[in-house]
Amino acid sequence: MDEKYNMFMETVDERFRSFVNEINEYLISNGCKCDIKLQKSGYVVSYVLNDSKRTLATFVSRKTGMKLRIYSEHIQEYQSFLDTLPEKVKKEIKKASVCKRLINPDDCNV
Repeated sequence: MDEKYNMFMETVDERFRSFVNEINEYLISNGCKCDIKLQKSGYVVSYVLNDSKRTLATFVSRKTGMKLRIYSEHIQEYQSFLDTLPEKVKKEIKKASVCKRLINPDDCNV
C-alpha cells in the first residue's frame, strides 16, 4: 500500500502534497481504510469507513487538478465522524458546490 500511495503522491501537485498527506493521515487514524486504484484518468484514492464499509471520500485526478469528493448519501451514518473534522475543512465543505446527482430533480427550478 505504501508503494501505491507514494506513486499516487508523485502525481499530486507539490503545492498540495502536505494537505493530501494530512487528509490521508487524518482519515486513516479515524477508522478509514485507504484503497488505491490506477484508472485511465489517473489514481483514484478512496477512504472507506471500516465499520460501515461505505466510502467517505475519494481523491480523483482530473485535467483541472486533484479533487476530493466527500460522499454525503449516507451522511447520517458518519455524522459523528464529520463532526471531528477541523473547522477549516468544515468551512470548505460548506462552500463547495452541490453535487447535481444529490439534488432531487423535483426540487430544482431548471
